[in-house]
Amino acid sequence: MAIAHNREPTIQGQAGWRSIPVVVAIIEMVTEYYDLLEVLQLLAEIIEDTIDDKWHMDDAKYESVHYWWRDIEKLAPGLDDLGIDLNKLVWELWLEVLPGGRQQFASEFPLNTLWTFQDLHVPLADGFVLTSALKSKPQWTQRFIDEEPVYQDSPSDLDEERKFRNTQGPMPCLTRIVRWSPHHYKDVLTEFLDVYSTAIVSVTRFLQKTEFRYSEEMFMQLEYAAVRDFTITMRSPLSNTCVGCRRILTRTVNIRGLLRLFLEEALSLYFRYLVEPEDLSWDLHRWMINCASDACNEASKDELRHMMREKFGVDDRVSEHASIRNFRYHQAWCWGEDLWFVAEETLKDVEFEPCGPEIEVYPYALPCENGKGQCTICLEEFRDGANEHSLSTRACGHRFHYDCLHGLINGIEEYSNKCPLCRKVICERRQRRPTGVEGS
Repeated sequence: MAIAHNREPTIQGQAGWRSIPVVVAIIEMVTEYYDLLEVLQLLAEIIEDTIDDKWHMDDAKYESVHYWWRDIEKLAPGLDDLGIDLNKLVWELWLEVLPGGRQQFASEFPLNTLWTFQDLHVPLADGFVLTSALKSKPQWTQRFIDEEPVYQDSPSDLDEERKFRNTQGPMPCLTRIVRWSPHHYKDVLTEFLDVYSTAIVSVTRFLQKTEFRYSEEMFMQLEYAAVRDFTITMRSPLSNTCVGCRRILTRTVNIRGLLRLFLEEALSLYFRYLVEPEDLSWDLHRWMINCASDACNEASKDELRHMMREKFGVDDRVSEHASIRNFRYHQAWCWGEDLWFVAEETLKDVEFEPCGPEIEVYPYALPCENGKGQCTICLEEFRDGANEHSLSTRACGHRFHYDCLHGLINGIEEYSNKCPLCRKVICERRQRRPTGVEGS
């Protein structure tokens, strides 16, 4: 079946977005309610894997897309009869979803990657498949949406939690979850550890980026961003976390209190115990893991130990002098990433210099033929030759000389990690510190 190029009418509220008819046809093939949820998740995975960068299907991505497609075929009887060209379908999805998503909510959400409907904010890929599902299976899709938990923001409960420390340990909320052992204990605790780990990384990055010179207003901005991001994560119909776990999280976790808890402990480690800023995340994770272990009864020790090894690469208890070589945590994701450099740029009179290891080019760019054209960094033409090679960035596909791109992303200016042509983020910014400050 060839993919139709005519477009269905846009669903009200989805500015610039239209469902591709073949996607609607795929959804119509699903006959079971919970199979539909899985099919929507798989379609979102396919889209997410192809719109994150410029259209570029390497072998690994190609294999992933076909793997998910085989799962969809199992859940949608009769799909073979449609004769869908998967490569063509994915190309159509990229053309439809990416331009539409770039137009929405630029002011409210700086990263500009969210879709909204019925008070839900979800990633672009989720938004597109939900739009299609609302056309094809409106009652089932509405049920997904109505079942989503809602996180109610509230003031920090840190003072209240301190009252329970004598009986429930330094992290009372985590202690209560560990001691409460329902049939889905492992799933719930895993999600709690994810949230706590994200809070730790968010606080430590905030302190590092502000050089520990922050105002209460700046930290409140982090709180606001964390509440926003957590709310979006918890209320996502296509989340890989089950609804039951997310309901427990929204009822139990106080995001502002959690951030204040780790801020208080991080400041104590830094000022009282002289822990280096780059080691704060490790120490806070070790503290969290040991608190969970202390709260665990003997019957659950083996399960907790297995979980900790699987998730963080450590046992259920971590000594003060343990090696961090095998330790793993969520370094790539934290709440409020769009705020970091707003805080940094308030230090008007401070000069900065790069610190830490240089950023390698090849994780963020691919070799390509020189061909015709001009490098927009040095303004020199691309030339063929053994000493001349160019790269295209994974983020947007624009070409630059290797040396030019290496120099750009290892700069410390606000724009240094962005493409000079389209301003798309190429990689994380190079670490920096005030000039003359050693060891930070």
